Amino acid sequence: MIVAKFGGSSLANAEQFKKVKQIISNNKDRNLIVVSALGKADDQPMKLTDQLIKLSEANSLADKRIVFQQIKNRFNELMSQLEINLDLDNEFNDLMNNLSYDELVSRGEYLTALVLARFLDVEMIDAKDFLMINQGIVDYHLSQNKLQQLIKKNQRYIIPGFYGINLNDQIELLPRGGGDTTGSIVANLVDANKYENWTDTNGLLMADPNLIKNPVSISNLSYQELQELSYLGTKVFNDEAIEPVKQKNIPLVILNTNHPEHLGTTISNQTKANLNNLRIKGMTCNQHQVVFRIYHYQLSKRYDLVIKMLSYLKNLNLDYTFEPASFDSINVYIKKTSNSIKIKNDLRQVIGFEKVEMEQNVSIVTVVSEQFKQQPTLVGSLIEALNDSDIKVKGLRQFSDDLKFSFEVEDKDYHLVFEKLYNNINKKVV
Repeated sequence: MIVAKFGGSSLANAEQFKKVKQIISNNKDRNLIVVSALGKADDQPMKLTDQLIKLSEANSLADKRIVFQQIKNRFNELMSQLEINLDLDNEFNDLMNNLSYDELVSRGEYLTALVLARFLDVEMIDAKDFLMINQGIVDYHLSQNKLQQLIKKNQRYIIPGFYGINLNDQIELLPRGGGDTTGSIVANLVDANKYENWTDTNGLLMADPNLIKNPVSISNLSYQELQELSYLGTKVFNDEAIEPVKQKNIPLVILNTNHPEHLGTTISNQTKANLNNLRIKGMTCNQHQVVFRIYHYQLSKRYDLVIKMLSYLKNLNLDYTFEPASFDSINVYIKKTSNSIKIKNDLRQVIGFEKVEMEQNVSIVTVVSEQFKQQPTLVGSLIEALNDSDIKVKGLRQFSDDLKFSFEVEDKDYHLVFEKLYNNINKKVV
């Protein structure tokens, strides 16, 4: 059995629906189809989910009616182009009632699934009928029992992603990108042979095409490598969706709805290190970072100070990471903010650290590969790539998991650093 998830770009308009139908029809094992809400199209500049959020935030009844009519017209036009007859009046009317935020926003996936199910002439299974959420966490055992009662062998079903139901019988959204997560959870619940994630790219690329022209395509990588790349900012796949398939070693394949002939990228525990001669599996760059280098005598033993610092940073509602730099120091990384100087002073005066240094306008270029474990000289080749340049490297970070290595450089140099590392890597390995 194959679980196939189609993202919003794959379901943006009637033309994309027809491509999805062909892909599903090409393989009889694609039995469980998970869908996102309608995405952007040339004549639709806004994702359906964003339209529903806009509907929920409308300040007046007049504004609400305008957004509502746009959503209704979009579906009516879609169904007309697909030449299907489906009465959604009750569902549309619900959008104007006092639905909770989660229920209203979930209607994007729900309505999209209804239309695709009618277009394929198959049954839809509502996610609220099986995906049980207990205090924000999916209850796999209960969800599996419920889903098994709903599906029949060798039959095809459409399932809306992004939401489930909590123990109070209320619809609850998964985090944004939850369509990927729903597909991964469903694959786990049915012990699928494969989880296909259909999007608008030919799998994963080694680097951002906005930074590198025609970057190398990655044919395979491990779950851990994908998790690191997703966490570091690769947007093709939601990092929270990796664990459910990783638990059962279900191969995940990222494919392109617009080019289904492309093999895409396969993620599993059975990666071959020398496939395509690629030792490096991905590169990312986080720009405009602020680095706080914090020093205190025997800091690694001062849990009280570290806990106090984490509580302080949490209260600021900032995304941050931190890591030990030595026995007496740690580094904290946050996105550039106008409060940087205040944060520095607070870390010193309020938290009580002995010394706090701050560097602004820092970019962090990170290279990911499991090959760092087997090939220590690989790190040396990366450093060598920057030796003959005038680029000032502010810091080097090799992580304890041996999966990634980072360069801290000035924002103005990040593009050049990215290019030099990429060219050096491919010169040596391709």
